Amino acid sequence: MTYLPLNRAMEILELTDIEGLTSPELDSAIRQAKKKWHPDKVAPTGDTKIIQSYTANFQLIEPASQALRAFLEGKYHSGDRITHEQTTAQREPFEVIRENAAEMQQKLKGLWMSVRRQKYKYTEEEVLLSEGIKLRELIDHDYRDNVAINALYSFQAFNSTFGIVIILLNILGSSLGFWGILIWELYALFCLLAFLPLSRFWLPTFLKKIMLGVIDFGITTYNGMRSGCAWSMWFTISFFIVDFLNKAIKYLVIFPLYEIGKLIVGDKIVGVVKDKVDYYGGSPDWYIEELLAKNPKEMTEEELYNFSDIYTQLADAPLISDNPSSIEHP
Repeated sequence: MTYLPLNRAMEILELTDIEGLTSPELDSAIRQAKKKWHPDKVAPTGDTKIIQSYTANFQLIEPASQALRAFLEGKYHSGDRITHEQTTAQREPFEVIRENAAEMQQKLKGLWMSVRRQKYKYTEEEVLLSEGIKLRELIDHDYRDNVAINALYSFQAFNSTFGIVIILLNILGSSLGFWGILIWELYALFCLLAFLPLSRFWLPTFLKKIMLGVIDFGITTYNGMRSGCAWSMWFTISFFIVDFLNKAIKYLVIFPLYEIGKLIVGDKIVGVVKDKVDYYGGSPDWYIEELLAKNPKEMTEEELYNFSDIYTQLADAPLISDNPSSIEHP
């Protein structure tokens, strides 16, 4: 099975370190990604590019989760299938290989345990599962995905609804006014955190969940206000002014802030994942086992040529019987 590249999967699920990732943590990341990338969140903006970006990322959540689950289960493989050069003279006619594939497969199945036990034509190589993600690219994604602007819209929606209630409570001298101010300050804090470049990556998980929940709540409120007040010309003009001001903030404040962030991180890369791969006769063990388990009739032409080459490399391996001291040469 072909999986989504790990660095792209990590980017979609907003993970920068998967070496110690657990299944519950992956499930949590998937839930958060579905909330974050749902196209309905940005649909009211009418911005086609942003909607298309969110839709594309939302559709990649499932492939991303499959890739990372395969990594957790040790099924995400890496390494070239054939490491040595295959010359034209070595490549037998395609149909001849197919006719003999079943017999070659049966013989290799009988030899495979011996090949592994005595490490016949064995080498170990370190390969990259993921080349990682440049932090400056993640900052660019944050800017294009309007992460900070969504926080701004969320804060404005909160002030336009609950903020007014909090002011009234304080004017009336209600004891609830104190708690209202505290809630407002916390809400403002989490919206401010979203302004900081890559906060969704470096914040502790529980704070990140709160921050995203706060933004989602505000965006939902804002979208509800916008659709519910569409009948009023005054509200329509008000929303137009808000959109204009937010775009001004995006270009005059957020853009310079993110550019400074890019200068600070430089070319730093996160999320590099390496793996040790066992090679036998120039082919990784996972690929050999994949071909040994596959019906030869279902192999592609490339797989048959590769299988023929693997057979050539390993067919002369000494056969070890159940008695470790006994070695038979085929």
